[in-house]
Amino acid sequence: MIVFTLLGMSLSAMPISNQSIELEDNELNLFSHSNINFEGYQEDSVYSYSTLSSGGYSQCIITEDFEVVCWGSNEQGKRGLGGSIGDDQATPEGQAGPWLVQNLASRGNMIEVSTGGWSTCALNDIGEIWCWGGGEYGQLGSGADVCQESGGLTCWYASNHPPIQVFLPNGKTAVSLSDANQGHFCAILNTGEGLCWGWHGHGQLGDGTVCTGGSEYSSENNPSPIGCNSFNGRYIPVIIDESNFPTNSSFISISTGFQHTCGIIDNNDLYCWGRNDDGQLGIGSIADVNYPLPQFVASNVIAVGTGDDHTCALYQSQIVKCWGANYDSQLGTGNNFWFSSPTAINLSANIPIISLEVAYKNTCAISEQLVPYCWGANWWGQTGNGGGDNTHQSNPLAIGVNSALIDFGETPNVIATSINGNTLCIIHADQNNSSHSLGDVVCGGQAYRGQMGDGNWNNSWSDVNLSHVNLSSDNIGPSSYNGAGGIHISERDIDSDSVIGILDNLPNGCPDGSYDPNYNGSCVITDAGHYSTNLLYHSQVPCDVGTYQPNSEQSSCIESSPGNFVAGIGASSQQSCPSGTYQPSYFQSACIDVSPGHESNFESTAQIMCDIGYYQPNTGVENCIASSPGNYVPNTGATIQRECNPGTYQPNYGSPSCIDASIGHFVQNNNSVSQDGCSPGNYQPDTGQTSCIDANPGYFVTDYYSSIQTACDLGTYHNMMGSVQESDCQSSDPGHYVDSIGSSSQTECLPGSYNPNSGSITSSDCIVADIGHIVENPASSEQSPCEAGYYQPATGQIFCLEALSGSYVSDIGANAEENCSPGNYQPERGQSECLEADLGHYVSAPRASSQTPCAAGSYQSETGAISCIYSDVGYHVPTEGQSMQVICPAGQYQPQPASSECFTTNPGTYSSPGSTSPSPCLAGSYQAESGQSGCTLADPGYFSDGISSIAQVACEEGTYQSLSGQDSCQSADRGYYVDTSTATEQLPCYPGSYQSSMESTSCVLASEGYFVSDAGMSSQTRCPSGESQPNIGQTECIIDPKESNSMILIAGGVGAVILVGLAVLKRPGSKPKARKGAKRVRKKK
Repeated sequence: MIVFTLLGMSLSAMPISNQSIELEDNELNLFSHSNINFEGYQEDSVYSYSTLSSGGYSQCIITEDFEVVCWGSNEQGKRGLGGSIGDDQATPEGQAGPWLVQNLASRGNMIEVSTGGWSTCALNDIGEIWCWGGGEYGQLGSGADVCQESGGLTCWYASNHPPIQVFLPNGKTAVSLSDANQGHFCAILNTGEGLCWGWHGHGQLGDGTVCTGGSEYSSENNPSPIGCNSFNGRYIPVIIDESNFPTNSSFISISTGFQHTCGIIDNNDLYCWGRNDDGQLGIGSIADVNYPLPQFVASNVIAVGTGDDHTCALYQSQIVKCWGANYDSQLGTGNNFWFSSPTAINLSANIPIISLEVAYKNTCAISEQLVPYCWGANWWGQTGNGGGDNTHQSNPLAIGVNSALIDFGETPNVIATSINGNTLCIIHADQNNSSHSLGDVVCGGQAYRGQMGDGNWNNSWSDVNLSHVNLSSDNIGPSSYNGAGGIHISERDIDSDSVIGILDNLPNGCPDGSYDPNYNGSCVITDAGHYSTNLLYHSQVPCDVGTYQPNSEQSSCIESSPGNFVAGIGASSQQSCPSGTYQPSYFQSACIDVSPGHESNFESTAQIMCDIGYYQPNTGVENCIASSPGNYVPNTGATIQRECNPGTYQPNYGSPSCIDASIGHFVQNNNSVSQDGCSPGNYQPDTGQTSCIDANPGYFVTDYYSSIQTACDLGTYHNMMGSVQESDCQSSDPGHYVDSIGSSSQTECLPGSYNPNSGSITSSDCIVADIGHIVENPASSEQSPCEAGYYQPATGQIFCLEALSGSYVSDIGANAEENCSPGNYQPERGQSECLEADLGHYVSAPRASSQTPCAAGSYQSETGAISCIYSDVGYHVPTEGQSMQVICPAGQYQPQPASSECFTTNPGTYSSPGSTSPSPCLAGSYQAESGQSGCTLADPGYFSDGISSIAQVACEEGTYQSLSGQDSCQSADRGYYVDTSTATEQLPCYPGSYQSSMESTSCVLASEGYFVSDAGMSSQTRCPSGESQPNIGQTECIIDPKESNSMILIAGGVGAVILVGLAVLKRPGSKPKARKGAKRVRKKK
């Protein structure tokens, strides 16, 4: 903080005191408008453009070549350094210092810039606004919700947007852009309306609404009204409501704070709207209430500035008043009291103020002597009194006067200030004020995140510094940039009358019809022959050729009227066109010679065409020439006369037309002055003819000069031209008549009628053909009867009608057709008889033109039938038009009459020809296929135990079946076994084995001490006394040793028995006798 204490010293040579600053009376003569340096601007005013703007840890300027350059923090991409959306670097590598905004060069010349907390906007010279950076509160104003466009989870990803055009109302442009404080922007349109967008949670946009319901992190997010987003920001700009304003008011200034906004209308009334929790609206209340409509605050206000929660206004008396929160002394009242109404700052009224800047918790003003005064929060020495934690400046403090560190001299020549809560930047103009290019931007205060513009990125919160920002062209952009660099400085006096715009009653210059030749605000009326508008400011303009002005104090010249002209500039009157000329238009420098066929009118406003009967082939001639005899002029404006055409003549001069030859007369040649008469055999009924007409056939002419010909009588005619006598007329022939006089021919009786007589005089003499008859040709003398197959019910017909299909006519001369009866039909027209319906067909109704085939399922075996016969059960008719039914073949059946197909029997059933239902296969049989005529008997080794079986079943092990067609299998007997499926026989157990159970699949070997001597045994036999058997599966026992001698004789007998047993066992199908130690018989499964 020691370093920045020097900064405070450098920016102020005034006492570090909270006492009111008073100037001595002998200083008053310094504060006249004639001493004002007119460079600079009043922020947010329509009368100048803000070219330096400070936002959150960043600053932006407009360069001399109308580019935008920014330095400091790039949070959410508000410096426009490029990169993809959502990819905002707060610490851009190598670009902490001033750098050109990317992608803006093609958007036009930028004339005003505004940077806020997270985004930046700029106004170009064609009234467009372009914004870039973060848009989570709708502060880009594009009409689209970039929170949704970002595709991320939340609006935090809606950052680093490239320049986007603000959505202005159709056909309207912007003329001023407010300097943003945080998250909303406003502009003034060319209609005088206010337009705002961005953060709208407290009605700070002034359209009468508040964005509510937005909740970025809740499933109940439902922002309203339309145009609000989940952060309760408005991305569709809205017009500020003017219902509380006088009619036809226009904004001249709008300033945006943190959660409130203020604006001045053109009668210098101040209105504020938005949040009022700290009394920042100035309406006499500190209640935390939202006011979404503008509220009246004060009159006679020429500038206004808004901070986080306080507001200041500059009045026409050039004093400043503030109100709202005052915890950092931002009201400049010398204390920390809060005020809810405008309260004067603690600055001498002898120091007239011309500019006001308010932001965050700080305020600055510039006096007429271009000395800046600042007050409010001073943690980093930004108000010039040394700074330190929780310090503030409660009284306005002059900055930069005779400083040891930066010396601006007695007149600091500060033309603009810009603050962002922790840094103060100023624009210092050179003392001689000879060129805007000498403007110098100086920043001091917290150096955090590169705000000093010196290219250093300071991450320490407590770093402070002072820097003259280097804005040269080689320091603010890439090597490809060849622009002018520097800072463009606006004009406070836009009409150059030595009165700054916000104090000027005529900020846009003298009224129309006057001008300021001395550049002193004194308007002089224009001379006659001259004009001036308020856009011309300092000169009158001579009227151009073709215009004049007889009066003084005029804003335009009068165009010369038709019939007049003005040849030179600066004319106070117009001249009349000379004789032989004219001028039909306004705004002309000469008159026009009269064209051939014309002369000028009395007023010389037009040329008049020569009247009919007159012509003029030359230019500039006063009179037209009368036409000569045998000629005429039929139209006005003629340049030549015309000869009378054949059929006309003219004996006079100046005629507009020729005379048609009279009836009974003609004129054969052109340019004639008289007519000739017609001779006998000729006539002329019309006027204007070139010859006479020969008497037409059927007429004759007997006299001279005749205008008519005489007609032949009724019933007579002739076909000669030029007849001179009545005897040339002759009577009409039979089949004809002549019903008018003057006929050149006789008229034929029309087809459908005939006439056997001659000399007929009317069409009634033609006789209408009778019914059943026709007269086909004209001029017939007789009628003809209709042939068979044709008829005619009417009289006077020229053709007979064909009997229609389904009808017939059997005789000639018939007057009606007859219908074919049911069972008959006729497909052709004009027939004399009907046809019988064919086999397999029928005709059910009279007048049929076709026979109908019997539908599938029906048939007809006779001709001339009126219906079909349904097929019987067990039969079918597969297609239409059949003459017989078809029996269902074996394997098919049909239970219903009138059927077109037979049903195929299912597996397990069968049928014989003509069956009406399927028959089931009985037990012992089966059928695996459909459509069969019988069932298959179960094979030996198989059985079928139910009806409608579709397969035979194999006998299981332990059972067998030796016969076919059986419904079950037989169980193996005791002493027998079956060890396979599908067996056709049982097998006896071999000697040495036995089986005591039924339905066995194997035999049991004889146990020790037992034997089985024969095959097919159901039990084993115990060895008799004196014998034993230590082995199993044996056919005999062994004699004990002591018994051996007595057994020798018996052995021979036993051996004979065994041989007999072996003979039995070796019959076909038997198995050999088991030996001691042989493999055991397979057990039952």
